[in-house]
Amino acid sequence: MDKLTLKNKKVVYGIWVAIALVYAGLAFAVFYKFAGMNNSDTFAHAVGIVDIWIPNGFAEYFNRLSYPGWHVVTRFFMLFGLSLAQAAGASSAVFAFLTAVIVFYVCSMIFGWESDKRIWLAAGTGIILLFVTALYVPWYTDRIYYGQGSPTIWHSPTYLAVKPFALLSCLLLFQMIRKREAKAKTCVVYALLTLVCLFMKPSFFQVQAPAVFVYLVLDLIMYRDWRFVRNVALTFIPAILYMLLQFWIMFYSSTGGGEGISLCFFDVYKFTCRSLPVSVLLLLAFPLYATGVLWKDIFRKGSPYLFLGFMLVAGFCEYSFLMENGPRMMHGNFSWGYMLSVFLYWAFVLPLFFKRSFVVKDIAWPLAIIGCVLVAWHFGSGIIYYLQLLLDPTNTLLF
Repeated sequence: MDKLTLKNKKVVYGIWVAIALVYAGLAFAVFYKFAGMNNSDTFAHAVGIVDIWIPNGFAEYFNRLSYPGWHVVTRFFMLFGLSLAQAAGASSAVFAFLTAVIVFYVCSMIFGWESDKRIWLAAGTGIILLFVTALYVPWYTDRIYYGQGSPTIWHSPTYLAVKPFALLSCLLLFQMIRKREAKAKTCVVYALLTLVCLFMKPSFFQVQAPAVFVYLVLDLIMYRDWRFVRNVALTFIPAILYMLLQFWIMFYSSTGGGEGISLCFFDVYKFTCRSLPVSVLLLLAFPLYATGVLWKDIFRKGSPYLFLGFMLVAGFCEYSFLMENGPRMMHGNFSWGYMLSVFLYWAFVLPLFFKRSFVVKDIAWPLAIIGCVLVAWHFGSGIIYYLQLLLDPTNTLLF
């Protein structure tokens, strides 16, 4: 086995920082564009800073939008004289940069640091993860995102803001489960990360909480480790209290504009797609395939991959069976947790698949080739998706 050299390690670090900066620049370009388009999510979030926060104060703004993380960073950039659109692009670039750096760390953690080959594979895998989206099938739809969704979303600033912290939160829990340790300091950090995620966008907690609960129940049955389960469970108490406040503001208060939540049966999901099974398959082609190939790793006793799978199921169920009442009924706001769970599943499963295919080499080559073809298709679709958003002057290919 070729050993990892310090020189190559520094080279990879430098290259990855450069890639993260390029990725941040790409985020700036597209979010700067959307901040000037009044039919975009970015414009809707950004304009509230000028119309509500600045004239009425932050408390009034929080009463209308209880997850102002992206908005706080945008307002910070405005203090330096940037225009609203420039500040929106700059804050989005910051979160994109953080996402890229953490993606690389997750990949390198799964591949290991034992050789140059592993660390270069981790870098290549990270680049793929920054762009993957639903499979693009032109004869099915010319709109890659609409109807299918995507683990990489370029039009929602709050989705982008929560992404790096959700990934870091999952990484921390992943390590706690793998090491069977839930020390006090680690749990405090995990609790704070969960609160930060809620401050950015509550969608992650909506899939994180039920998934971790199910995992902890299974963990207790398997190991009878009351201390581990108790310590992890206690980390959610501050977040639950904050989430209750957010829940009230966003769905039931007059300031939040919500009119409550109802049950549905795929009504919102089917509203945006021609065929529900096809759209699900286009979004989850590789994750489902990889789950089948890697089932021994994912479903073994005590596997840290289990809670990621539970998040994916929780997200799918929330999008399929919950909807808001009133005019926001078909906005699909319960899809955000689902899209985040898809990205998080990708982020941990793709490095494992490549590690098994190219390092350990215990996946049969025909299965590895099929997986690589699917990954290439997802990645190529993601590049096309970004270019569509950046170059389409009317935004019609998104909505």
